Amino acid sequence: MRLLVVGIGFAFLTAACGGSAATTNGKPGSGSATATVAVRQVAGVGKVLTGRDGHSLYFLDHESSGHFLCTGACTSTWPPLAATGSPVAGPGLSGTLGMVMRPDGTQQVTFQGHPLYAFAHDSAPGQTNGNGITGTFQGVTATWHVATSAGAVATSPSSGSGGYGY
Repeated sequence: MRLLVVGIGFAFLTAACGGSAATTNGKPGSGSATATVAVRQVAGVGKVLTGRDGHSLYFLDHESSGHFLCTGACTSTWPPLAATGSPVAGPGLSGTLGMVMRPDGTQQVTFQGHPLYAFAHDSAPGQTNGNGITGTFQGVTATWHVATSAGAVATSPSSGSGGYGY
């Protein structure tokens, strides 16, 4: 019962936080114009992509450059990794970083063509609380994955279905 109440409260809070929330460097509110994408070893997951602050970065399956499912209220929970300059690859990062224009006009960093996001409920570097969360976005059921340095999907989700409908 307690879990149900917390889940309902979280869903309400997420829905009530409409609008668009861009982030730079993987953490909402940081002010750098250039995003740095680094690699960090995370126990049970492997080498994951992080913003400069060490917070894990994610991508949403069924989303690619120019095709966005996470918009509006979704970006309150999943802030886009935004930048105005070219992204910088940290040591150990293999793969291609790029930029894509979001529907709200901001530039978002991509890795291997997938737009990158932070997860608002990762409160410390190295957490992957958003990995494996499934939700419905614009009528499409999709799953969040922590981005790995090889560009592959992490296979050990640390979180189950969140049931977030955006």
